[in-house]
Amino acid sequence: MECIKQVVKKVSAINEETRIKEGIDRTFAFSKLDAAGITSNDLVLDLLEWANGIESLNAFMNMLDIDSIINIYSIWKSLKDELSEIEGAFDFPRTVVPLLDINGDVQYGLDTSDNSVYMVDMEADISEKICSDYRMMVSAIDKGIELGAIFFNKEYGCFECNDMHWQAIAKEFNIILPEN
Repeated sequence: MECIKQVVKKVSAINEETRIKEGIDRTFAFSKLDAAGITSNDLVLDLLEWANGIESLNAFMNMLDIDSIINIYSIWKSLKDELSEIEGAFDFPRTVVPLLDINGDVQYGLDTSDNSVYMVDMEADISEKICSDYRMMVSAIDKGIELGAIFFNKEYGCFECNDMHWQAIAKEFNIILPEN
């Protein structure tokens, strides 16, 4: 959890548009997620207790608040049910909780059974485990910022990557990058 706070602090220092929303009570968060059929764990509850969403991490990227988590999870579940006849289509574990919205169609989620990170692309109907432990993902992002592989483009209000450097960092931290 501390590694996440550290990276958000760095992002907030670089991008003045970033807004951390006030956290919510963890018992309330657990009850609300449980009522929606979402499996939480200490990390998810710690995140929501610290910040019930973070707006404008990037021009299109936000950490989801509890209502958005529930909404996106229900969309994922509906897509999974609709596509159940197609082998391998939108096959994500039900223990994955959406936490980071990249652009409305793509989210990163945490598998609460093992703290791995999934990338879920609703438009392409795919989900993929991209990192076996969230700490590796956060550490890679932190290193990317430190080394300038991830940098903020003020003109467009978004973070960009030097692809060659980011690919090397991702490989070092065993992160699977989507194929373009």
